[in-house]
Amino acid sequence: MTDIFISYSHKDEPWKNELQKQLQVLQQHGEFSVWDDRQIELGKAWLTAIEDAIAQAKVAILLVSSDFLISRFVAEQEIPRFLQRRQQDGLRVIPVIVRPCAWQAVPWLEELQGATTDNLPLARFPLGSHQLEEALTEVVLKVHDLLQASREEERLRLAEEQAQAEAARCKAEREAQERAEAVRQAERERQEAEARRQVEEREREALAKRRAEQEIRKREQAALREAQERRQAEEQARQEVQERLAREQEEREAAARRERQAQERAEAAARRKARVAQWMQKGKWPGLMVLAVVVVWSGKDVFIGGGERVMQVDTASVAALKPEAKRLPFEPEMIAIPGGVFTMGCVRKWDNVEGGCFDSEKPAHEVTLKPFWLAKTEVTVGQFRAFVDSSRGYETTAEAQGSCWSYDKDGQWGDVKGNSWRKPGFEQSDEHPAVCLSWNDAQAYVNWLSRETGKDYRLPTEAEWEYAAPG
Repeated sequence: MTDIFISYSHKDEPWKNELQKQLQVLQQHGEFSVWDDRQIELGKAWLTAIEDAIAQAKVAILLVSSDFLISRFVAEQEIPRFLQRRQQDGLRVIPVIVRPCAWQAVPWLEELQGATTDNLPLARFPLGSHQLEEALTEVVLKVHDLLQASREEERLRLAEEQAQAEAARCKAEREAQERAEAVRQAERERQEAEARRQVEEREREALAKRRAEQEIRKREQAALREAQERRQAEEQARQEVQERLAREQEEREAAARRERQAQERAEAAARRKARVAQWMQKGKWPGLMVLAVVVVWSGKDVFIGGGERVMQVDTASVAALKPEAKRLPFEPEMIAIPGGVFTMGCVRKWDNVEGGCFDSEKPAHEVTLKPFWLAKTEVTVGQFRAFVDSSRGYETTAEAQGSCWSYDKDGQWGDVKGNSWRKPGFEQSDEHPAVCLSWNDAQAYVNWLSRETGKDYRLPTEAEWEYAAPG
């Protein structure tokens, strides 16, 4: 059993030893046990021993110093368990400032009441000095008060449990008496039922004669019922036939509807494909364009980024980015894309689904790419705003023409007046992808990014984008 757990840095062991000396008074006269990691037995799993001691402790004394606060074991193993037990079981956690440190900057530590006067460090007194003994005595007396209070709470809890057990025993006795009374009541009811049965038997004998007279009438009534049941069965069979015919008619109509719907979907897909082709011919691609950024290395730091459509890819200079390249706050976060071979374009199985593929996606062909770097996300609203603000009011294509292709307030897709990257028609934050942007806007952004960072950015090729997009 552990009453007091001392958590400390081994660099503060002299103060821990002084505190242990004062706590021996509680061990000898108050029958309280004190534990620190020097008590772990040889050959015993030390982590298990520490966890068991924390689980049993009623008071945890933290000897706080900069070495204590930067200890990974203390921060990752002991402190989370102390705070968890403090919240769940009422563990008393007492910080004692040993040496000057920035303990006020630690949120969980700042809210705990310290044991020394005004949280002044013990190190202000020499080891073995009278002043240090006075300060430690004050700490020990406070710990003693907390332990006494904990024992009183435990005593009250045990008394409450005993009272509850006594109440449960009394309740069980009452329930046993009630069950015995229920048995006696059941016997009385059985006897009364037997008496009623005998009376009913005599009444049945008296009725026997009347029943004999009624037998003829019953046979006649039975014959009438049989005739009526036959008519009902015939009517039910007729209704079942009608219902089956109605269901078959409904199934035929449903099949016809499904066939019409399939035809309508095919026609709609063909119309969509024709509209997309028409939009592409007019230079209006029906989508909310977002930006992606790719980074490669070809003899110097070269940063490039995303949006052109090509069928042939020049990958001779693609290699890994130098790891020492530093990222500015407004630069996209880049991830490495390993090189490889993939099939680019529309494969046959994709062309067989509803809507099919565009002619520009055919034929499928193999493309080999060397490693390159790609932005982890599309260019965000915040990153694009940094470009606009730095460019002193850059005006996007959508802002210049007063509209962009997006969804209107009724959820319909089209060229919506008044929409732009600032107001795309839905709520967005600086972390959302920037939309309603043209290729020219994307090119202006990466040119600006190159100037600001001193690195060369570009838009990724279609092959690079299609290769990296599936993840």
